Amino acid sequence: MAAGVIRTDCDFETITTLPFEDGYFDVVTMLAVFEHIDPAKLGTIVSEIRRVLKPGGMYILTTPAAWTHHLLLFLATLRVVDPVQIAEHRDAYSHETIAGILQRGGFSQAAMRFGYFEAFMNVWVTARK
Repeated sequence: MAAGVIRTDCDFETITTLPFEDGYFDVVTMLAVFEHIDPAKLGTIVSEIRRVLKPGGMYILTTPAAWTHHLLLFLATLRVVDPVQIAEHRDAYSHETIAGILQRGGFSQAAMRFGYFEAFMNVWVTARK
């Protein structure tokens, strides 16, 4: 692992705070994780992510685009994608729903950027503290 990189596994089903002090990180990423978290807990988790970011720090997340939900379920039945992982998806998200969750977690709409990748099948979002 590169110097200065910390990889942490957190079970958001059992914790409510991240084990880091305020302003600890320059960047926090959640790549293909957002959709696996209980939607009712996302606001608290995003608040914690914002708390552990340094001023000007960036939160980066990716998640399947909302419109792919039924497609992913179909591909899982064909075993083109891992059916276990798809079954673990708790919800599907558009840019608008992600923006609302990030705002509830304390991020400003003006500090967010949105885009798509992989033929518009996945969403990326950045939010700066």
